[in-house]
Amino acid sequence: MIRRKVSRRDFLALSGATTAGAVLAACGPAAAPAAESDDRDMPAAEGYNIVYTYPHADTNMLGGNQRLILERYDSMVPDTDVQVELKTGYEMSRVHADLAAGTAPDLFWAGYTSVIQAIDEGLIVNQQEYMEASGVDFDDFVDGIEAIYAPPTVGGYFWGMPYEQVVVLFAYNVAALEESGMDPPPKDWTWDELIEWGVAVTRDVNGKRPDEDGFDPNEVDIWGVAYWQHFAIQEYLPWTAGQLYVDETRTKATINNDGVRDSLQYLRDAYASGAATEKPPEKGLVSGKVVFQEVGNWGLLDFEKQIGEGGLGALYTPSHPVHQITATPWYDKELWMPIQDDKNREAAAYQFSEWWALGDPYLEFCLETGYFPFTKSHFADQRWLDAIEGKEFMQVAGEMPAYATNTRFWALFKGAQEAQQSMYELWDLAVHTDEDLEVLMAAAEAEVQRIIDKYN
Repeated sequence: MIRRKVSRRDFLALSGATTAGAVLAACGPAAAPAAESDDRDMPAAEGYNIVYTYPHADTNMLGGNQRLILERYDSMVPDTDVQVELKTGYEMSRVHADLAAGTAPDLFWAGYTSVIQAIDEGLIVNQQEYMEASGVDFDDFVDGIEAIYAPPTVGGYFWGMPYEQVVVLFAYNVAALEESGMDPPPKDWTWDELIEWGVAVTRDVNGKRPDEDGFDPNEVDIWGVAYWQHFAIQEYLPWTAGQLYVDETRTKATINNDGVRDSLQYLRDAYASGAATEKPPEKGLVSGKVVFQEVGNWGLLDFEKQIGEGGLGALYTPSHPVHQITATPWYDKELWMPIQDDKNREAAAYQFSEWWALGDPYLEFCLETGYFPFTKSHFADQRWLDAIEGKEFMQVAGEMPAYATNTRFWALFKGAQEAQQSMYELWDLAVHTDEDLEVLMAAAEAEVQRIIDKYN
């Protein structure tokens, strides 16, 4: 069992990109990359259709930066028809079925482990030459970018394009933490400290904490931690312990090693009781240390309600520090049970990567500009933190800039037409200009302020 404290600094030093995705339908021979150009206002590829499939649990929250980039590209290349399809639960297994039927989308977003499978099956295009011809200057990106881009590199070639960066931090209710007698979290918080804060603020209707005799888990008044159903914790926590679920050759994804298993078990022990159950209690999950409220797929209104009524307690995770780690298909449908045998562990390599389709609506609210790569000159996350820092409504703990703790990738299916090159033109556009950032950041800050004003 992992016992040592894991700091945020360790976390950031060891973390890297996790997922991959976006495909082009098999519909003809791949085109050669266009010549490098410094004129970002004149994309080279034109005269074909692009279908952009965005699978997301809360499609109403799409918009903002995604549409800004796509609409701008569409207007700049009038002969190219960009269609946006919003889908939910679009898993890699469906991509394979669509490929067989000839109906796969042009662009698709999926998990990194699924991309490994697709590479092995010969479905993914080697993007090395397209990347090199795109004119994108990797040296201009944030420090540590090599670690961000390493996971999609298999066999020395580049198979995926970075799409999203996530800042790992958490927001907390200042009053609830102060009332519990706890000091505010430092920027280099540890997982153990996260548990301590959760314990301190959790109360049942009789004022009992979960570590006190007589605590009633079915009558919780204030929840300690809200955790988000998402696959990401399966990578994050092992990374903080110096473990990887992807092997060194980056050709196999497995959690069948002691370090990764122990890391996951560490957090499971903190989350779950010793006895496994078929499903978590109706109102949450009790560990004997802290109560975690299962938030599921909240929309923004639910988030407002929880914060406004104080039901969230002290800790909220707008990015991904605390997630449910067990109720996934790779636990062989036995919720809250650890993996029992090698067969289930190997199955995890492809199954949990499909679970991301639940989506991340909070991230779009919290880091509106975080879905595209930032250069050093355009890294604006601190501005969002400044918008809420010091407010009584909530504060933020995290180490900035926290790049690439969860970076997703676009990947291209073999046989696609000229749209390969357009991927990099879209990427180049996505490295926002100052004007783009002003628009997006203003919208994000206004939304944060709206909620702050509503509940203060």
